[in-house]
Amino acid sequence: MCIRDRSQDEDRRPSFVPKELWCNACQAISREALKVLRHRTSEVDIAEALNRICFQNMAVYEFPPPDMTRGCDAFIAGWDEELESALVRRKNNEDFENDFCYKQTKACEGADFSKVSKNDNYVNVNGKQVPVGPDGAIKMDEL
Repeated sequence: MCIRDRSQDEDRRPSFVPKELWCNACQAISREALKVLRHRTSEVDIAEALNRICFQNMAVYEFPPPDMTRGCDAFIAGWDEELESALVRRKNNEDFENDFCYKQTKACEGADFSKVSKNDNYVNVNGKQVPVGPDGAIKMDEL
């Protein structure tokens, strides 16, 4: 695995992704990857787990699934190699999210979730509240 020479505290967050979404995307990626990986640390298992991570169970986080997917994709694009490396090197699962999202990437630095209302599993489509299923799919029969 080739690691790019980039500063750890370099801001890789695109301007269209708010700090809170950036942080929540890092948290979601960490949690969902560890659910799949458990204690496995092989590069093959990690690459497979991260392959479609942004489409898994995003409805349970603070932002609606379309926003979470956008934040997840942006986060993966900026930190993919470091994320894979951190998952390979991790000593345990309990500290991973804190170590990666707060210390290594600083993705959660400055995030203020007091301004963010918890995702209520609805999104606005053409001005109408439409329920989102647990898989993140919009219930088309509600349109």
